[in-house]
Amino acid sequence: SNSNLVPLVEILGEEEKKDAGSPPQCGRYTQQLPTIPSSPTRVSYGIPERVRVLWPPLLPAVTEASKHCVSTAKEHPLAATAIGLTCGPAAITTAVIAGPPLLIADWAIQSSYEALSHHTPVVETLEKGAASALQVAKLSVLCTKLVVKQGLSVGERQIKRRGGVGKVCEDVVGGAVNMATHPLDTAGKAWGGLFWMGGALRDTVGCVVDSVNVHVEMHG
Repeated sequence: SNSNLVPLVEILGEEEKKDAGSPPQCGRYTQQLPTIPSSPTRVSYGIPERVRVLWPPLLPAVTEASKHCVSTAKEHPLAATAIGLTCGPAAITTAVIAGPPLLIADWAIQSSYEALSHHTPVVETLEKGAASALQVAKLSVLCTKLVVKQGLSVGERQIKRRGGVGKVCEDVVGGAVNMATHPLDTAGKAWGGLFWMGGALRDTVGCVVDSVNVHVEMHG
C-alpha cells in the first residue's frame, strides 16, 4: 500500500511547487462574456434635395448619337448606305442650317442656368420643389403598380369563382339584354347612381369647406 501512495505523493508535491511559483489568483470565477459582433454598417439612401429642372446639354447627346450611328453603320453597311442615300441630303441640310444656332442657344441657356443655380434662391426653391414632386410621382407610380397587381389578382380569383371567362361573358351579355328589354328600370338605376354620386361629391366638398373654415378661424 505504501508503494501505491508514492506516485500520489510525488504528484501532489509537484502541484504544490507549481502553486508556490505562480502568483496568487482570486478564487472567484470570472465568466468571460462573449464578444458581441458589431452591427453591419447601414447604407443610407439619401433623397436628393434638388433636381435639375432644365434639359441636359445637347452637344454631348449629339456626340453620343453620332458615335452610335457610326458604329451601327459599320455593322450594317448596306442598310446604312440605303438610308444615307435616301435621307442624307435632307439631314445634312437641316444639320448645317439649324445645328449651329441651336447648339449656341443651348450653350447660352445651360451656362446661364448653371450660373443662376448657385446664386439665385428662386432656382434653388424651384429645384427643391421639383425634387419633392419627383418623390411624390415615384410614390404614386409604386402605389399604382401595387393597386393594379392586387386588382388583377382579385379579378382573376373572382373570375375563377364565377366559373371562368365564358360564364362571366354570358352574365354580361344577359345583363345587357336585361337592361335593353327593361329601359324604365335601367333609367331608374342610372338616376339612382347619379344621385348617389352627387351626394358623395356634396359631402366631400362640405368636409373640405369645413376644414378650410376651421383653419382660417384658428389662424385668423
